[in-house]
Amino acid sequence: MQHHQSPSMLDLLIDDELTGDERRETERHIQNCAACAADLERRRALRAAVRSGVPYYRASSALEGRVRTAIREAARQPAGAARPAFSRPRSWWWAMAAGLVLVAGGSGTTGYLLSSRAGGNDAVLEQELFSSHIRSLMPDHLTDVISTDQHTVKPWFNGRLDFSPPVVDLSNSGFPLVGGRLDYLGGRPVAALVYGRRRHYISLYIWPSSSATGVQPASGTQDGYHLLHWKLDGMSYTAISDVSADDITTFARLIREQLGPSH
Repeated sequence: MQHHQSPSMLDLLIDDELTGDERRETERHIQNCAACAADLERRRALRAAVRSGVPYYRASSALEGRVRTAIREAARQPAGAARPAFSRPRSWWWAMAAGLVLVAGGSGTTGYLLSSRAGGNDAVLEQELFSSHIRSLMPDHLTDVISTDQHTVKPWFNGRLDFSPPVVDLSNSGFPLVGGRLDYLGGRPVAALVYGRRRHYISLYIWPSSSATGVQPASGTQDGYHLLHWKLDGMSYTAISDVSADDITTFARLIREQLGPSH
């Protein structure tokens, strides 16, 4: 096992999803690599904490249906199509992400406008957004394309989405672009742009809006994470981060200003 493979291999080791030869090779690497040994213990401790501290609830039939549909669509990808760095089932990551959604759903949240889908369920989308940002902070989930150049990130989405997300450069304002990724929210693929703020990350989700445009930002807080949502020129925007409320408000204002006077 090469050292750069260790994050995904450690996850598979914890989930008991390695073949005999893979397990022996991974264990030999851990014996000779103090960093990976410490990483393994951290992952085991996190898994134990999630299992002991998160109550179990059955997923709604709607959520279960969306997950199963996404899995079937991924399985139908043609040979040679781009796939994530890991390709095996990741039961632990799914379980932990689901647990985080449920914990978030049970904590206090201020009300705000989210849904841009006809007949959409605001509460479900709200949970999906918070869960997606938290999941992105796990190893190897933050970005699909890494670049500080908006002219590299924006074209990357071509052919991957049925719309073109605007990408702006805020590096001079203290919010450097980190990259972008695809996500799946509210029953459709969406763009997620990633910006930095000191040692924190901001996820900016963008997708077409089917409802009124020009909606002013509405806010919410949850377990230390701040959310701002607004709509402009037929697009929905949601920014989520654990930066301060002032920082995320400033970030949203700068995005709106950069998009042009019509916004």
